[in-house]
Amino acid sequence: MVDLVASEFSRRVHRVKDLALLSSADEKSPAHLTALHAALTDAERVAELLEGRLEDERAHLKTLQDAYDASVKAQQETISPLVAIASRVCTGTANLTHAACEGGKESPHNPQPQPPVAAVAGRKDTNRRQVPAIRKVTEHELNSVPQYQRGRLSLDRLNRAIDALDAFLVRKYRLLDTSPDKLRTADDIRDAHAYRKGESRDLRKYICFSDDDAKTIDAIRLDATGRCVLSCLRALRRIHVVKVGGCSMMTYALTRDTADQ
Repeated sequence: MVDLVASEFSRRVHRVKDLALLSSADEKSPAHLTALHAALTDAERVAELLEGRLEDERAHLKTLQDAYDASVKAQQETISPLVAIASRVCTGTANLTHAACEGGKESPHNPQPQPPVAAVAGRKDTNRRQVPAIRKVTEHELNSVPQYQRGRLSLDRLNRAIDALDAFLVRKYRLLDTSPDKLRTADDIRDAHAYRKGESRDLRKYICFSDDDAKTIDAIRLDATGRCVLSCLRALRRIHVVKVGGCSMMTYALTRDTADQ
């Protein structure tokens, strides 16, 4: 708006100059003088209007400056307490660090007392149970098992199942006898919890596995062939059934006198 008024004022001034030149060159006629007077009057009016607009702009700028100063002051009042708190925190941290360093310097003649170490709950790794390897089956032994018990089970298939069962039992009792806080993988933690849940006080004296355990062993799986595997191992006294407290599932323990020494 100010630019528009200034442009109009400039145009009126040029009009006055043009009329003044005509008046100096020609005879000062009444018409020229009237036009010159009118142009000067218009220029004065526009000048007054321009002055008013400029005054309004100065007032608006002053309002904006006051608002900006108030905003800066409010931000400073908000930030100052936070800066003071941060300064106190940094000072306190530095003092604590210095005190800790000074406290850590023990005199050889006046050692500092040490805090008690809390005991960690869990099983001791030094009390691990030994898992004997199951002795492999020979061709003669397999042929001695009645046909209805061994079915069409081959010697190679039976001995592969024994290897898989050996590996399962070694891992099972390693997890059972390892402190829970030392287990690292999710599978180990999950399986160890399940094994501990299924191991009663009476079963702790055996190296054993259940039907549910057998279902997780690839070489057994408790299908038709897997059941023949368990039947042969029972018939050959590699394992025997353990009955504990009316347990609804079968539990098999290794027969120690037939395990590899």
